[in-house]
This record gives sequence, structure tokens and C-alpha cells, in this order.
Amino acid sequence: MTRRKRIFLFWICTVIFVIITAPLVLYSFGYRLSLDPIGIVRSGGLFITSTPSTGTDIYVDGKLAEHTSLFSRKFFIQGLTPRKYKIEIRKDGYFTWEKTLRVEPEHITEVKALLIKDGPDGTILSRGGFASLMLTNSDETHLTLRDSKNRTRFYEIESASFTPRPTLLGASTTLSDLAKDFVLKRKIKNFDYDASQERIIWWDDYEVKIKWLRGEEFMPLYTDSDEILIFRSQGPLREVALYPGKEAIFASWSNAVSVIELDGRDEHNIYPLYKGREPHFTIAPKRKMAYLLDDGNLISIPLL
Repeated sequence: MTRRKRIFLFWICTVIFVIITAPLVLYSFGYRLSLDPIGIVRSGGLFITSTPSTGTDIYVDGKLAEHTSLFSRKFFIQGLTPRKYKIEIRKDGYFTWEKTLRVEPEHITEVKALLIKDGPDGTILSRGGFASLMLTNSDETHLTLRDSKNRTRFYEIESASFTPRPTLLGASTTLSDLAKDFVLKRKIKNFDYDASQERIIWWDDYEVKIKWLRGEEFMPLYTDSDEILIFRSQGPLREVALYPGKEAIFASWSNAVSVIELDGRDEHNIYPLYKGREPHFTIAPKRKMAYLLDDGNLISIPLL
């Protein structure tokens, strides 16, 4: 073999080696081939949690990626090509949670899913001709109920009985200066305030909005704006409230009380908590309980 041929073969082998090893080296350093946009980009990842956190099946693009248990309550995957992924979280007896989310280069896309029971475990506490209800105090010991003749009765939650008057009332939740200033400036009448996370929701007959009051560093990862429109209903809203400790709200209109998530990526998922005739509700955060009034009946539904 001539010297020229040996040199030629050497360079051919070198080129083949580079062609074979370069993608492997790039892959090991977290680079992926992307079609949108076309090119080589750094990979991203997904971090998924849910409530309930066990007994769920997590699907990514239609394939089972994880079954959560007591020993594996979360799902994390990295090295994903930046693009959109369809995520589904399923659990027996619950509505399926799903979204199509984009994984960005060098970023972890976070998912905190709230699963709602398909047919909640409601209990009828009392049957009667009641027309409205509200929590009497912040200690959540009594419910105030009024009938169609505007007569008031106090339902003692612990003893599950009616009393002629409530026990000693606790102090109501105090609004922060930020929340007071926000409410007064905008002349808001209907609102609910979360003191622990400094966020406030307000609504008119058809729209519900939320604002985070503590600045960008305290905002959830699913939004870049400190104020967003959560929901626009097809009928007049009766009541709206924050879901205690969760990224969701309750809203009642038409014949239902629904749970609406705050995460608006892809879309805001909406799930029915209760369907009846014309339900009203109030939330007891400490008891993790929703109390509903529908067709004169007082109903309780446990929350997650």
C-alpha cells in the first residue's frame, strides 16, 4: 500500500470516528437534536407531583412513565428534547388530569397536579328549607343558616346539632397592608385573600382574577405575570373561594360547584366538585371541608 493510500485511509477513519463519536459526546453533555427550532440544543426535564401523591399513573406522550407509591411519590426525568409533551395523571375514582406542556432547553418544567374525585364523598348533614349559609367564625365551630323567611339558625359542626346562638367567636383573618391597599384602590367588593401566600382573588358576575402580592420571587413557576385571569363563566357567579393550600379555586354557577386550577399553561382544567340544582358553598380551611347548601339541604364534602 502506498503512502498516499495510507494517508487517505487514515483521514477516512478519522472522519468516520468523528461522525460516530460526536453525537455521543454531545448527548452525554446534555445536547439534543431539535426540530422546533431545527438545530442542536441543550436538553430539559420534567418534575411532576400530584395530590393525592400515591396510587397514580403518570403518562408522558401516551406511555406509562411512573406509578407512584409510598416509596416513589414524585416523577423526575431529564435529558428530554425540548418540545411539547402531553402529560396525563390518572387514578381510579378521580378525573384524569392532563396538559400539553413545553420542555425548554436547560429548564425543568414543573407540574403540581390536583386530582379531583369523580363523584365526591358527600354527606347530608341536615334537611330543611335553608336558603343561605356562611361560616360564623374563624374557629370554624358554627355555620350560620338562613331560611326563606330570613330566620337564622346556627349549626354547631362538632356536635352536628343546631343551637340557639353560637359560642364565643374567634377573630377573623386580618388583611395585610398590601391586600388592603389593593382592594381599596380597585374598589373591589368580592374577594378572597390567602394570608399565608399573600395572594388575592377577586371577581364580578362572570370573571375571576388573581394577583400575587409579594413580588416575582414568590410567584409560582407556571406564570410570568403577577396578575392573571383565571376563569370566565358562562353564567352569573354565586360564590368564589381559594382552595386552601392548593393552586386552585372553587366557583359556583348554574347547577354546580367546580374546582378550577390556577395553572393556565395549555388551559385551566375545570372539574365538577358537586352538581345539583343551584348549590351555594362555603369553605372551612382548617377542617379541610366544603359545606354546601342545595335545595334546602346542608351537605359536607371533604377536601384533599
